[in-house]
Amino acid sequence: MKRCFLVLFWVWVISAGGVAAADQPSGPTRVIVGGYPFEPFVEENAGVSVAFTAFLNDMQKDYLFAYRQIPARRRYEQMSEGRIDMIFFEMPVWGWQDRMEQVEATPVLLSGAEVMVARTGDAMAAGGEAYFGDLSARKLALTLGYHYGFADYNADPEYLKARFDVVFSDSQRHSLRQLLAGGADIAIVNNAFLARQMRLYPELEQDLLVSMTPDQRYDLPLLVRRGGPISAAEMTDLLTRLSKSGALQTFFTEEGLDRFLEFKP
Repeated sequence: MKRCFLVLFWVWVISAGGVAAADQPSGPTRVIVGGYPFEPFVEENAGVSVAFTAFLNDMQKDYLFAYRQIPARRRYEQMSEGRIDMIFFEMPVWGWQDRMEQVEATPVLLSGAEVMVARTGDAMAAGGEAYFGDLSARKLALTLGYHYGFADYNADPEYLKARFDVVFSDSQRHSLRQLLAGGADIAIVNNAFLARQMRLYPELEQDLLVSMTPDQRYDLPLLVRRGGPISAAEMTDLLTRLSKSGALQTFFTEEGLDRFLEFKP
């Protein structure tokens, strides 16, 4: 009888322990954030996207955002295969049009534009703004895997090479270097990146002429995988809380991007 009582006692202890363990919170939900080289958002495993990942983790405990660098041209399959759950600062027109059943977007977080830049001396000698008028007459420094308005957002390098005189690089930074070194007539970069470069290197304001008409304007939401660990609505709720507290504005001010912030809760 005593032995039976002990067996029943330990069964109760183990069962109670299991119930208690089940009641314990399992920890934050893990969300994989993909990022590809796109200055100033991703710069060699650093940049605004990486900082934003850390910021989100500091500001709440329900989700654990984990950054993972991916190749620009493989971001679609990485998302569809569930290898990543989100991409920050990504416009749906950048190749997602036929994949919108796989992803959903938050409201716009940042706005911006892609601008054409040329060496000031060359551009002014050819009429200033008119220098940007016929891109087929210029050698273009482009970033591999990026979508450009002048090419109808077709990022296929063979398509671009067949129609334009182009030189490709793996980042906007290298495209700008190619331009300054005389390896191209025009580089196309985003204005947030260019603003940061000019702040770091003030002489660029004299060295470069920036086109008055952008190649494209963009509105950048956060792109979320449908059926993933966080929905666009849940991400929007988080952004709304951060915006109302003032933390969101503080973050982008510290990153030097406050003038590009568009999120309105």
